[in-house]
Amino acid sequence: MAAGGFREIAERAELFQNEAILLTHFSPRYSNAEIVAALDRTLPAGLRERCTPLLAGR
Repeated sequence: MAAGGFREIAERAELFQNEAILLTHFSPRYSNAEIVAALDRTLPAGLRERCTPLLAGR
């Protein structure tokens, strides 16, 4: 659930050198809570703390 694309990000975590990463364009079939839970579950902690999902206005 909602983790498919996040797995691809997690697999390439070492490539992201950005200080902050803004994630956008989530499927409308997932709630905001499901998206955040999938990010928390899927991304390594060091990458997750730099990722902000843009959920306002969905």
